[in-house]
Amino acid sequence: MLTQRDILEATKEKLKNIPRFNSLKVYLDESKENFETPCFFLKLIKTTRPDNVRAGRTTNECLLVITYFAEKGENEAVDLYDVKDEITAAFWKGLKVQERWIHFEEVSSDTEGEEADIIYMQLPFTYMDAEGEDETGGYMIGAIHQKERSVTGSYHCR
Repeated sequence: MLTQRDILEATKEKLKNIPRFNSLKVYLDESKENFETPCFFLKLIKTTRPDNVRAGRTTNECLLVITYFAEKGENEAVDLYDVKDEITAAFWKGLKVQERWIHFEEVSSDTEGEEADIIYMQLPFTYMDAEGEDETGGYMIGAIHQKERSVTGSYHCR
């Protein structure tokens, strides 16, 4: 079962693996005092809905928000576009969290602040989870059966 902490830790590690950002501090959105810029803030908004109560499965709709605070007065506007592009390039294929892979539905960005020095990146995603899930790699699908009907009398699968 994935936890919010697992997702945030994986996000932090991915940001640290981008050469330009490997020395920057990464904070959780809850700590808003005494932070050094440039830096990142991470926030995860999660809604959990039952998918199959008997099986203990849930659908988790999440929004990962990565906020970048630039150094005041140090960056030009075009530098912030480079930051957006680098974060997008790192995350558009998804995020590995433990042994699972999260695929983002989109990666969007916005710039604001008095000097346009804050970037908000929003990455929505959905994943399924189950309580008591066998983490040892048990089978999820036992067998797949396919039937094919031919109108012309020839089959492309045998």
